[in-house]
Amino acid sequence: MLPYEPNLGSVSNSNRDAIPLSIGSLFVNMETETFSPISQNYTDGALYIGDYLIAVGSVAGSTFTVRDGTKGIAAGACDMYDSVIEEIRIPDSVTEIGDGAFMFHSNVENVSPLKKVVFGENSNLKRIDSEAFSGCWSLTEIDFPDGLETIGQSAFEECISLSEIRIPDSVRRVGLNAFFNTAYESENMRTEMGLPNYVIQGDEFYNGNCLIKVNPDFEGHYTVREGTTAIAGGAFRGCLGVTSVTLPEDLTAIEAGLFVACAIESIELPKSVKSIGASAFENCQFLTSITIPEGVTEIGMWAFRGCDSLNSITIPEGVTEIEASAFGSCEAMKKIVLPRSLKELGWGALGSGFLTEIEFRGTVDEWFDIIVKEGYNQKTIRDVGLDYIIISEADYTIVCTDGTIAKDGTVTRK
Repeated sequence: MLPYEPNLGSVSNSNRDAIPLSIGSLFVNMETETFSPISQNYTDGALYIGDYLIAVGSVAGSTFTVRDGTKGIAAGACDMYDSVIEEIRIPDSVTEIGDGAFMFHSNVENVSPLKKVVFGENSNLKRIDSEAFSGCWSLTEIDFPDGLETIGQSAFEECISLSEIRIPDSVRRVGLNAFFNTAYESENMRTEMGLPNYVIQGDEFYNGNCLIKVNPDFEGHYTVREGTTAIAGGAFRGCLGVTSVTLPEDLTAIEAGLFVACAIESIELPKSVKSIGASAFENCQFLTSITIPEGVTEIGMWAFRGCDSLNSITIPEGVTEIEASAFGSCEAMKKIVLPRSLKELGWGALGSGFLTEIEFRGTVDEWFDIIVKEGYNQKTIRDVGLDYIIISEADYTIVCTDGTIAKDGTVTRK
């Protein structure tokens, strides 16, 4: 899902270590008889392969209990459209619930029956991936187990009856729109259902030690309070009065959409940060400088798109991937410094309109060996050419340690 709102950014579901959607979807809607040669893999109408729940078919009764010993629930595992399941019981052994595992596109004529999700007292659950329970209109109750670390993007979006949520202190990552359009969000932040218009009492809204949303009317410098263990994606989204932010020293990720359309002018990221998510700083039109720590390994799609005041940036050693259009429409950008560690670039990753110099701290051959990604297609810069990754109206030069590369691809060796 790529939620889009004008001027607030288009956000990609990327950079996740999740069970692939194709695995979970492959077996959905297939009858038990189809798999008669491997019928031993079925338990109570559900297909298991090894330690993973792959698909839930026809289940007798309103309660479904995942088989004990299961380690993961595959993406798209449960077809809720023909389901009568009102309660799901997940054993202690499960560590991950995959993308869209129980997702349902409810409407007034067809509503998901799922009302309750129950975890064991000694649950080992670590991840609830993107859209895992999205659209489950009837879901009213879920008690996240202690030890949970990640709640993915849009994991409970459109769960309009979900009003009580407790985020344990073990959670370190909460994705963009994780609880968007839920009763919980509208009751606590007084946002009209379906619209990202927040009215918050005080400067911010927390759930436990997780910062969910900063008041859009806040002005000046904002310091995230001591003891904060997670900052939800989109927490500063649309904060047009926030000019600078102090982040916790142990923050590990800049979540997708965290600062979309925020008025920050400069920011220094903590050394603990490992990734910068999709659209993290998109449309931060007043951002003039940012310090990216050496621990960062990946920069997401559209991460800095539309940062019109950013005229140069240095990507530190250790970054291996910059996704599509990460620096798209950065009209003031003249120079980008790239590390030798860089291995993958997305389409238009260096898509600044008037870029004139790219300093690559590796050799010419290493530059041409960088993988260019578009979907499942992966070729090198040597195969696809420079125009695929650099979109600039100006003449530019790529400066490598042993030579230079002109816009037309001409190489001059030292």
